[in-house]
Amino acid sequence: MCMPISAMEQFILNKDATIKEAMGMINTNCRGSIVVVDDQQRLVGVLSDGDIRRSLVKGTSMHSSIENVLNLNPEYVEEFSDIQSEAKSIFSTNAAINILPVVDKNMFVKEVIIR
Repeated sequence: MCMPISAMEQFILNKDATIKEAMGMINTNCRGSIVVVDDQQRLVGVLSDGDIRRSLVKGTSMHSSIENVLNLNPEYVEEFSDIQSEAKSIFSTNAAINILPVVDKNMFVKEVIIR
């Protein structure tokens, strides 16, 4: 399911945000993860509640940046591909993935697909 840009706001957070901010967003979107972007809205990574939990167990502060905690090699779908087919394939082979960023050729996030 693709969403309009306004609905995507609950799934996209800047890399400079804190773990506490990310936890709030993940709690609100009910998907267990968020897409992390830079100041130009380019994909940086994906952050899951599991990533946060593991970092907190290791002693990371709630006020630390998410930049050091997120997955820098996330799954994503390219804008001009068969988006729905690729997303279905990724979702069916990895039950832990609940959101997928859709990016253009320069890695700018254009949409977010949710399971």
